[in-house]
Amino acid sequence: MKPLLIAAPLSLLLYGQALAGQTVQPTTIIDYKAVAGSIQGHRETQIRARIPGTLVRLLVQEGDAVKAGQLLALVQDGKVTAQLNEADGQVKALEAQQKAAAAELKRVTALRQPGVTSQRQLEQAQAQYDALTGQLAAARAARARAADMVRDGHMTAPVSGRILQVEAVRGNYVQPGEPVLSIATAERVVRIDLPEGHAHDLKAGQTVTVRQDGGEPAEQGRVALVYPEIVNGRVRVDVAVPAIESFFIGERAEVEVPVGRHQGFEVPADYVTRKGGLYYVRLKDGSDIPVQPGAAHDGMTEILTGLVAGDELVKP
Repeated sequence: MKPLLIAAPLSLLLYGQALAGQTVQPTTIIDYKAVAGSIQGHRETQIRARIPGTLVRLLVQEGDAVKAGQLLALVQDGKVTAQLNEADGQVKALEAQQKAAAAELKRVTALRQPGVTSQRQLEQAQAQYDALTGQLAAARAARARAADMVRDGHMTAPVSGRILQVEAVRGNYVQPGEPVLSIATAERVVRIDLPEGHAHDLKAGQTVTVRQDGGEPAEQGRVALVYPEIVNGRVRVDVAVPAIESFFIGERAEVEVPVGRHQGFEVPADYVTRKGGLYYVRLKDGSDIPVQPGAAHDGMTEILTGLVAGDELVKP
């Protein structure tokens, strides 16, 4: 008899779960509209020449993925390179002279106490050492300035991303400020332009549904930025979608954005079944009634016709 005592409560529990459902009541439903946009880099950065010179190396091409700090191109100015070499040679020569002057000063200082050398010799040795120390500091500063100018010819990626455009040709002479490359950051966004009346319903951080051109599958995106400017009656919005990182810049996509609200009935999506081309929901008494479903969002399906307030539904 013990098994029967155990099974009875279990059957009652399952029966109670089957009857668990919800009562249909009017609710506020958000209206969505699919807005066409395109996939863009979250930021696009132009890399410009900082010194005049010849573009002697171009290490990337359009479409290449790059990392922040990666060397992309090299501009060289022959005059600056010559200045650096000359300054480097001067520094080495002065370092050798200073080293000899330091040794002489040490020798004269050691012999001053016994009286072998005079005070005048000591002062001359000190003055020579001081003069060479000053000249060496100036030469090192000049070398540092020349080295900075040479480093300015090293064009590196300011951010990780992908090369969008190569605007210069290897071997050409470029001027300071002239664009050489442009980079789109690795993070991709879907950029849309909304009528200003609809932009008020979007906030940064809000979750929206994104579909690549062609429809399915849908991806969840996050509103990254609502631009604080109206241009020709439209507001630009960037939607970040991690799943599109590998897509092409300029590829089309659709974003479902909220554009209004209305009163209606919504039921859990798994309460709606399809049989023979018709859609049904199940009442608490076990009967199935036909309904006309509408849009589905966040696991809920709007029911356009077939239900009235107070209907009690259960999951089929």
